[in-house]
Amino acid sequence: MPAVEQGLTVKSLAEIAWLLSRVGQHSIQNQYEPSPLALRQFWQSTKQLQQTWDEFLNSEPSVTADSKSRFQEVAAQLFATELVTRVWATILASIDRQTGKQDLTRIASNAVNGLLQIRHRLLTQLLKQEESGSWGAGLDRLRRRCDRWTDMLIGNICGSEDVFQFAFDVDRAKDFAEEAAESGETSRPVELLVAAGVRLSLLGQLPNVTLDSPGFEGLIQSMLGSIPEQAFLDDGMLPSRRLAAKGQNDSDSLIPGLDFSRFRGRHS
Repeated sequence: MPAVEQGLTVKSLAEIAWLLSRVGQHSIQNQYEPSPLALRQFWQSTKQLQQTWDEFLNSEPSVTADSKSRFQEVAAQLFATELVTRVWATILASIDRQTGKQDLTRIASNAVNGLLQIRHRLLTQLLKQEESGSWGAGLDRLRRRCDRWTDMLIGNICGSEDVFQFAFDVDRAKDFAEEAAESGETSRPVELLVAAGVRLSLLGQLPNVTLDSPGFEGLIQSMLGSIPEQAFLDDGMLPSRRLAAKGQNDSDSLIPGLDFSRFRGRHS
């Protein structure tokens, strides 16, 4: 894969969701709670994104030919943000389950519910359009694809644990969790298959929509900065990325535009 030069896109959010699902058990088992600063950044970033999208929907009560492109961009950003946020929320709730607390779950629930409200507004606005045609159907396919992979990655985190409140379809997430739990000693081949599926079925189908709000970088840093230091290699890479297909350079990410060295700053 060529050197990374372009900026962050919605594909970056999907890749981060996959990486979080790979290292999430480390944080859960070790009860590694994000710092108050990281949690505040997570909350503020999701609120900032919600406000940005809310303002757009208020300014565009109907989808015109001129606003269709921006509407599609916002939809792609929203669905990918929900994907990574729900995966992270599952990790936070699972940590709370281990510690017997509710603080992390409360923050996660507020963030997820806020994004869900924007989703309802966006889909309602889309359904009101008489001539959405193929592009509207395309957005619905994108939504369903992101929802399915959200549940898959959540199932990968949960295993036998019953922490599915942030899945779109609880039964579907539980099915994925059972498959992950049954893999046992064969987990590495399963992880390779999941990584390949993410690359082909998710990343390969997402549009190259730029993340154009400062809220995205804050969201990303709040999550990646909360990964325990032990999960990183000395060069700043994550061990899970060593699962790349044979022949792929270890310094490559699943998709271009994501440089983990930018987000390694620890929150203390």
